[in-house]
Amino acid sequence: MSENLRERFLELPGNLSSHVTLSVIAIVLGCCLSIPLAILLTRKERLRYPVLTVAGVIQTIPSLALLALMVPVIVYTGGLLIGVSAFGFYPAVIALTLYSMLPILRNTVAGIEGVNPDLREAAVGLGMTDRQVLTQVELPLAAPVILAGVRTAVVWVVGTATLATPVGQRCLGNYIFTGLQTRNWIMILFGVVAAAGLAIVMDLLVAGLEKAAAERRPRLA
Repeated sequence: MSENLRERFLELPGNLSSHVTLSVIAIVLGCCLSIPLAILLTRKERLRYPVLTVAGVIQTIPSLALLALMVPVIVYTGGLLIGVSAFGFYPAVIALTLYSMLPILRNTVAGIEGVNPDLREAAVGLGMTDRQVLTQVELPLAAPVILAGVRTAVVWVVGTATLATPVGQRCLGNYIFTGLQTRNWIMILFGVVAAAGLAIVMDLLVAGLEKAAAERRPRLA
């Protein structure tokens, strides 16, 4: 038993790096999809309710069920024909990306709409185009609120990524599921502590970015 535990613990660097890679890619994809979409929602208000409703519905799907659902989705959308595996990384990253979108969407919309209208008018009065108002006024001022949404998404994604083991993705969840199968409570505890520690570290990193954005905000305002 002790030898088996030792072998499992030696797998930590690989499991940890896979977990971090999966989480970071999902968060980056979530930001790339959510922030432009949220900007569109602030310009096209009629789209806001249906888009946020769909994002909210995705959040109501149990995490493990959403991960499992991606397997048949990839199969039936022809993913296998273009060399995309229905198990492992792809279903996990798609599910986690979808799972990350709601807090980023919601906070980006709230952040942009929270910008003082007088600042927008002043920017337009200075001859700024709509793009310049967005990139030089609205987004910098909304950055702390947007990063607060990203921070929430990071914690959700890192925690949910532990459930990617059943769809064939290597992660810190390997310890938890192996421990459940073998009734090895030490291994379960190790996986839980490792995942929680990673979530705390990544949360602190984003919190640092959020603080930096907040400190810069008054100079812009």
